[in-house]
Amino acid sequence: MVTFETVGAVQPSSLAPFHRTRLPCGVPLIVREMPRASVANVSIWCRTGSAHEPPAVNGISHFLEHMYFKGTDRYGPGDMDRVIKGLGGYNNAATSIEYTNYFASVPAENYPLALEVLADALLHSRFDPAEIERERQVVLEEIGRKEDDPQGKLFVEFQRDFGDSTPYGQPILGRAETLSRIDRDAFLAYLRERYTAPNLCLVVAGRVERDDVAGRAAAALAGTPPGTPNQVGTFPWPPLERRERRVSRDIRHAYLMVGFRTPGLVDQEESFALEMASAILGRGRSSRLVKRLREELGIVSGISAWTWDLSRGGMLTVSAGFEPDRESQVRDEIEAHLSRLQREIVSQEELDRARTVASADFHFSTETPGDVGGTLGHFHVASSAEDAIEYLPRLQRVTPEQVREAAKRWLAPEHAVITVVCPSAAAEKASAGEAAHAELRAFRP
Repeated sequence: MVTFETVGAVQPSSLAPFHRTRLPCGVPLIVREMPRASVANVSIWCRTGSAHEPPAVNGISHFLEHMYFKGTDRYGPGDMDRVIKGLGGYNNAATSIEYTNYFASVPAENYPLALEVLADALLHSRFDPAEIERERQVVLEEIGRKEDDPQGKLFVEFQRDFGDSTPYGQPILGRAETLSRIDRDAFLAYLRERYTAPNLCLVVAGRVERDDVAGRAAAALAGTPPGTPNQVGTFPWPPLERRERRVSRDIRHAYLMVGFRTPGLVDQEESFALEMASAILGRGRSSRLVKRLREELGIVSGISAWTWDLSRGGMLTVSAGFEPDRESQVRDEIEAHLSRLQREIVSQEELDRARTVASADFHFSTETPGDVGGTLGHFHVASSAEDAIEYLPRLQRVTPEQVREAAKRWLAPEHAVITVVCPSAAAEKASAGEAAHAELRAFRP
């Protein structure tokens, strides 16, 4: 009988109490029993992503995510999708900078088979060379689509400049030249090194019973290899300095990201102050940038601010879309609001309003078994699952003074990383011509 630790019993919520143990194979197991739910979510998390990759095979984490669905000795290519859909559920996967995640949500009574097929792919993927070549083309097409999508291109270029020469600058999807080097042997070597028991976590949330889950999980994951914990190696960040990149595309709208390096998970108290700073700036209709630039001036089609905390650092970013001739005004307004946040202590009323918006966003992201499994798994691979329970209390402890001091330390204009994706000259000319014709049509009797 597996012994569970119960976490969060004194402050029950949609996330807690959850039950945690370590399976005989060494894989951590988190179970959130939700007796009133009709479904169950099964997710396997691995603490590896683009920041863990050797530069020569950048993109292998995401490529491996694709190959996860391409066949084992028991299930052929595409069978996992057919099995899960046949159970009345759905499955998917995601790769990020520091983790990879595979999941399935099914009617609760069918969770044992969902667990079985996910575990089978984890331990017994065949990596057939023909399937590798087919999927390589799929990944290259995905990279091409991101290049053609202005907002996708915006983030790719921003990440490159923000991360610079550090592991955080490596693109999640990889590059054509690195993907060409990845073969069956590369996948097997990466699995042996990264997909080991200390780096994995199984999360099951929904109408399940923890002892039943533990028994089934112990059998399904019995062959998981041991290993050592994955970590993003220590590295020197380049000096904080202002950087700007402009990328032209045949588009009619312009897109902007203004970002700042933050301490991320290295200093969680500071990261929560910056989380509130981002909420004050650009989360919800009452936030400063949304209210001023969209509601009052009408110079952006959308604007938001957000943070991303990683193990060796993080970012606070403002992103906006607008007509090209508004760029100077948009940038001036953003810089003015950043400066104001550093000069003035935000009122308690405004801080509480922003805190309410951030709290509501968190509550909405933890409603279903899929949401709960995703949140607990994400926090486990990022820091610890307990931090998911502490998220709201930590938000409540942030003071107006902490917000200003954090803004002063991290949001200086001379440290900004700025990326703009804007229309090429031909696109701007075409757009201006269309606007002129529209004006003529408007005045035509």
